Amino acid sequence: MPPRRPTAFTLLSVALLLGPIAWSLLGEAPASAERNAARPASPSLDVERHAAPPPAPAQATSPSPRTDGLGSERSPEEAPDAEHEARVAIRQAAWQYRAGRQNIFFDEVAFLDALPLRDPRYLSRLRDELTRADELHALPSGTRFSTDRPAAIVERMAMLDLLAELAHRDDEAIEAMVDLLLAPIDGASSEVARKALVGERYDLLVALVQADRSAAFEAFTRIPHEGLRRLLKPALLKGLYELGLSVEAADAMTTHL
Repeated sequence: MPPRRPTAFTLLSVALLLGPIAWSLLGEAPASAERNAARPASPSLDVERHAAPPPAPAQATSPSPRTDGLGSERSPEEAPDAEHEARVAIRQAAWQYRAGRQNIFFDEVAFLDALPLRDPRYLSRLRDELTRADELHALPSGTRFSTDRPAAIVERMAMLDLLAELAHRDDEAIEAMVDLLLAPIDGASSEVARKALVGERYDLLVALVQADRSAAFEAFTRIPHEGLRRLLKPALLKGLYELGLSVEAADAMTTHL
């Protein structure tokens, strides 16, 4: 089994590696991107190791997913409430998974095994929640990702981490990662939202390389925008480095991309 992906959110790494236009999907990638892509990101850029995340909601401290109300009989009039509860439940599960991994007594296998038993659609719900980006569009223009991250950013990080782990267990999770990676980014979105969405795709691609290298390479070639491919190519290399490949081997494997 491939080594488990790190949980760090790499927005700051993307920005520092690729320069001040990392958020732009329409401009050319800076020349420094190619130079920096030839080596792994420095651990000092891994802000997750140096900045403690904001506390999760109180219900996220339990290592088992909350599923109150899921699977119960409801009339058609109550269906919207059931859907809302299911959306809340998968977000809570992501928080709980994030918190649980910091606990040496956390039974990760049992936690992941329980998800489909509580909600057979848990993977599609997780993908749908990450597809919705309303919380990113609502972030103020001065939002920073290296320190004092908003809860909305941390929650999406938790959902990405959960999806990345599930990709080692279920092909549907890999398909969900590919769908998210290829989803278009609205050029009319705010700068903050674009930065966040590019950073999420960077993390997705790093994790996808580790879960299914062939799927990652194939998905990368399907990214329609050349500028975005240039921004994300270092993610391919980082994923390969973290699998243990040398810089030379990773470069040779991706030189045609």
